[in-house]
Amino acid sequence: METGHIHLLQQFFKTLSDPTRLRLIALLAEQSYPLRDLADLLGIRDATTQHHLQQFIALDLVYRDEATPMPHYHLNLDTLHRLQTELLPQDEPAPQPDDADHKILKNYLDGDRITIIPSKNKKKIVVLRWLANRFAVDTNYTEPEVNAIIQQHHADSATLRRDLVMYQFLHREQGIYRRLPPETTGAHIQSLLG
Repeated sequence: METGHIHLLQQFFKTLSDPTRLRLIALLAEQSYPLRDLADLLGIRDATTQHHLQQFIALDLVYRDEATPMPHYHLNLDTLHRLQTELLPQDEPAPQPDDADHKILKNYLDGDRITIIPSKNKKKIVVLRWLANRFAVDTNYTEPEVNAIIQQHHADSATLRRDLVMYQFLHREQGIYRRLPPETTGAHIQSLLG
């Protein structure tokens, strides 16, 4: 993350760390208000309310609309969306199967249910990769948790759990399972396929 983004995030959280400013932004999230109404709702003086508003205006989180006889303060949703997309980590989209994988999955899946576990390695790997994507990378799972996730997709959790470990989609150590990063799994699969 760039230094400018880090500084903006620090300012954002510092500004929100004040309880009054947090209440102020919560009010503006519901609707716009003139200064006097905000001060009354917060139970503080107009000048103090103005000071808190200036903190948000400096970050472009709030803007003042002069179009009405009594200026209203609004939450700047564009800035919030920009902060979310630029500064905060985004979930990576689930990898989409390529055309060949899609054809294989079509033969072995009915919606989110695995209809049959393939016997051929190449097809089994495609189904196991699809199933492995139901687990988050860098998350610890107990065996009952692994079984519960697998059973949402097929009743034979013992076989599929064993296969996920054998084909190195999951790593098991002292009863704890973790999904391995896809790049680690890829090299092992190539060696299995020869």
